[in-house]
Amino acid sequence: MWVVIHQENSESRPEVVFASNSKAKVDAKLEDIANSFNERFIFDYCEGDCLILNDDDAYYIEKVTEVD
Repeated sequence: MWVVIHQENSESRPEVVFASNSKAKVDAKLEDIANSFNERFIFDYCEGDCLILNDDDAYYIEKVTEVD
């Protein structure tokens, strides 16, 4: 299973925001999240990997065995 994880800059626990058995669906979700932000708020975006915002919030893709 693949997940998109959101890690807030001040939070110690990451949060799963989307999960799917399809890597393509997870990649598309990360792209949708990136497109929801104005470019000036994006520090770095690597398609299919991660999105880092200027305030150090991050969204990233991981492969997991289960979601709690």
